[in-house]
Amino acid sequence: MASSQIVNDDGPSCPICLGQFNIPKQLPCAHSFCQSCLQSYISTKVENNSTLKQIECPLCKQVACPSRNDQATCQLISN
Repeated sequence: MASSQIVNDDGPSCPICLGQFNIPKQLPCAHSFCQSCLQSYISTKVENNSTLKQIECPLCKQVACPSRNDQATCQLISN
């Protein structure tokens, strides 16, 4: 079975920056990312698509938040 995290000699790492987790955040699909990496990913998606209705996991594309203006997105990043 495939792992939801990349593991290097120092332990699990963020699949976006490939470094050790810095304030790890987990999406509903169980993939984890650094908080700052996830914020940057979401910001880039929103900037590139002003009509964006959903935020997807960067790895598996499962819908993580129904809307960029939804409270779930804010909670995901700030918790």
